[in-house]
Amino acid sequence: MAETSLNLLNLNRIFAIPLSNSDHRKWADGANNSELIYDWQDIPAVGNESKETLYKVVAQQYPSYMAENVKNIADGIYIYFHLREGDGILGFSEGNILSKIGIIKSKIKSDLRQIKTNVEWIENFQPTIIKAKIFNRDCEIQKISPETLNQLDFAQLIINKIDRNPFDFIKEVSNSKPDIMYQEIDRKNYEQKKDPGGDLEIFYGTNRTKTGSNVINEFYGDNLGELITGICKITIPPGHKQGEIERPRKILLWQLNENKNEHVTLTSLKEFSRSKFDDWLKGNIAISKNKSALIFIHGFNTTFAEAAWRTGQITYDIPFNKEIAGFFSWPSSGKTMDYGRDIERADASIPDFIKFIDTLLDQTGLEHLHFIAHSMGNRILTRALNKIVKTESFKDKIKTISQIILAAPDIDKDVFDKDILPEFQLIGKRRTLYASDKDKAMKFSRTLRDGLSRIGAGGNDIFVSAGLDTVDASNVDSDGNHHSYMFETNELLTDLNMLLTENLDPIKRSLKEAKKDEFKYWLFVNKIKSSSFLY
Repeated sequence: MAETSLNLLNLNRIFAIPLSNSDHRKWADGANNSELIYDWQDIPAVGNESKETLYKVVAQQYPSYMAENVKNIADGIYIYFHLREGDGILGFSEGNILSKIGIIKSKIKSDLRQIKTNVEWIENFQPTIIKAKIFNRDCEIQKISPETLNQLDFAQLIINKIDRNPFDFIKEVSNSKPDIMYQEIDRKNYEQKKDPGGDLEIFYGTNRTKTGSNVINEFYGDNLGELITGICKITIPPGHKQGEIERPRKILLWQLNENKNEHVTLTSLKEFSRSKFDDWLKGNIAISKNKSALIFIHGFNTTFAEAAWRTGQITYDIPFNKEIAGFFSWPSSGKTMDYGRDIERADASIPDFIKFIDTLLDQTGLEHLHFIAHSMGNRILTRALNKIVKTESFKDKIKTISQIILAAPDIDKDVFDKDILPEFQLIGKRRTLYASDKDKAMKFSRTLRDGLSRIGAGGNDIFVSAGLDTVDASNVDSDGNHHSYMFETNELLTDLNMLLTENLDPIKRSLKEAKKDEFKYWLFVNKIKSSSFLY
């Protein structure tokens, strides 16, 4: 969408619409625009009736419909009839994702019971997770009030795309005065709205031995033991910032006390026997939305508590809280200097990880099992899956495995290509590799391996192959050494959401196609500045 078109946008007239079709709503997509048709040929109304009359007409036409269904259809007729050029459109896809922002460029009332509108979209808009409950997906169309837009910092989200001063922008495109839209916003600092936070119950499997300590963050150590399963509780603090694991500061070697109102914390652990763990899985899978589970496998230099915090943060920020999530924690020492030791412990943990997968797939009612492995954790995941795919007892169970996500994998390119990929590409609905040339950990690992390339490296060294969706995240901003970019940025968390909830192809996730050696790979279209709209 050109900036001149965007200037027509009226912030007092913004409407949210699902991007899916319904009995009355149909989309026909173009490159940067869509034709949206709302058709109610089966209902004897022309659209200019009062809302009360429309409710009665729809109720008479559909006597078996619930009141909420009647209201949604009637509201759809009324609102579509009264739409006009310049109205803003928020296009929502599954998983509470704002996929598109656009404006109505034209409207045609083709006959008495059909409205055709042409919606022009902002070009290259990056889909964004909306955590605030602003939209009922069962509605045909829903008006979003200026008060809600103000709370969500909607104008700032638009401004991030056109790089303009928000107050100048508001003066131009809104019928409201700037002080109404931004009456509580500091002009110099757009602070994020407070996330409410909350508690998450996640499952775990670990082959770490117990330390004997009563301190919960030190309950499990770094020695190899037998597989243990259980559940734990993670608290996300109010005011949580997406992508962060809020923890107490350290002063020299002294760490300040943690506080669940300020920090991501591990508050409880419960070990379960196999039968009790099975019962817990069955019960929670039965009430999950899609009977799905997510397993996170951490990497090098990670303690059990750190793995638990990260799993909680990922689950909360994607979000994946309508399903069940957990992690497998192998006995990494949690120390930077123990790289070689961690490799050996990772490889020795593969049999226990396979047992853990078997537990999840064994008569629990699970229909979709997803994996996210980070860094050295990919050694465990890829080798375990390669053994599973050749194991007779897993022959029918592997159909449950869905998304396999390799995040910054610390694996040799040639080893992966020749020894892992041939079997690995036979398992799962989709296999996605995320890499970056800004990842200092990949460069460190390559140095330790006498220059052998890692598949987690991006840029000119990007690894591409058939049977694998490779995404180069080199242009995504992340703090620190960029090794945890997968879980710290809105771009990546949103992309994970679309993978885990919708199994979307890369081209449908607003990624840009590139080619290397005749194979496709994918780039993020543009960088997104931080926006309080996410909360």
